[in-house]
Amino acid sequence: MGKKLPKIVVIAPLLPLRTGIAVYSHKLYMHLQQFIPLLILANKGASNFYKHVKKMKIIECWNFSSMLSFFSIVKAAARIRPNVIHLQLGYTWIKNALITQCSSLILLFVLKNLIKSRIIVTLHGVITIHTLKWLFKNTSFLLTLLAPIIAAEWILFYRYLIRLADVIIVHNMLVKRVLIKLVGEKFSGKIVIIPHGVDRAKKYLLPEKKKSILNLLFVGFLRKSKGILNLINAFLMSIKKMPNLRLIVAGPLHVGDKPFFIKNIVRIVRQNKISYAVTFIVRFLSEDELDKLIRVADIIVLPYEDFFYEASGVLARIIDYSKPLICTKIPKFYGELEPGKDAIFIRPNDVNDLYRAILLLASNSQLRSSLGHNLKKKAQRRYWDCVARMHLKLYLDLLKRK
Repeated sequence: MGKKLPKIVVIAPLLPLRTGIAVYSHKLYMHLQQFIPLLILANKGASNFYKHVKKMKIIECWNFSSMLSFFSIVKAAARIRPNVIHLQLGYTWIKNALITQCSSLILLFVLKNLIKSRIIVTLHGVITIHTLKWLFKNTSFLLTLLAPIIAAEWILFYRYLIRLADVIIVHNMLVKRVLIKLVGEKFSGKIVIIPHGVDRAKKYLLPEKKKSILNLLFVGFLRKSKGILNLINAFLMSIKKMPNLRLIVAGPLHVGDKPFFIKNIVRIVRQNKISYAVTFIVRFLSEDELDKLIRVADIIVLPYEDFFYEASGVLARIIDYSKPLICTKIPKFYGELEPGKDAIFIRPNDVNDLYRAILLLASNSQLRSSLGHNLKKKAQRRYWDCVARMHLKLYLDLLKRK
């Protein structure tokens, strides 16, 4: 009889679920399945989406909104008894952050101690006291007072998590340093950096636009924390100085988010009579649609306000296209980029700073070219096929451990 193949099982959100980690997991495993067969314990609706992918078997056993999902995952894992299990861990992959924390720790404890699996966790972001202060700054006074207690609870979560995991994957050195600070230097050997995958730029024959027109592009999930209102206000100021500017705001609402804030932004555009210059595309875009939008952009603007220690999926999506970038000085950008060299950095929630950055880049084609060229260099060794090979090597190395 032939040698029995090791079982590598993934727990991950997949499309059609509309979250950043679902998009990330889709791209990673579509590349990884070219090297090894995959078994993924995924969310409801995923199996039909991937029914034509031969080397990727999907078992639907959890639901984003169901607290009972934990039991379904344990049941499926106990039946399979994997040698290695890889969890793609976001802040809320079941119901809310607290339920996600508890479910993840219990799940990993069961997998490690009862099923005897080796555990890999990709930690897509880290919560700190600074994150919580940002989250609670415009909420109740009570939540602000509770921030240190909630931060301590997150630290406990990370300290239990790193003890249960054999390996924790993070996406850059900044996140690794922050995590080590929370869990202790003695665990640094368990933390491995595998960068967020980068999409290769595709070339299309696009219709010619007027040479005088300059397109600004915001792309990604449309959320309040992305600074879209600030972008509209800065654009209102900018178009008075440079009437040739145009703005495209494209992307879907995040799962669980309400459409009211984006409707209010559309209303502001109409009231200021600049609908001719602003295009909203409020839906999930195909990869081809995204490619074409990035291609026609002259400047990409990401004026986010959040303070999560994580990688930016949108940044990874655009950096191979040689496009100049304006972004805020927050961890997900300064953990990857050098200000003035790779992008123009602005202060979060500062409309005037954003306005000045738009005018600077719009009036300086040489600077646009230089920033775009430098940003493209960041794509080297980060294409999805390279990142998939890094994961494959990690899986095989973990299987060799005694």
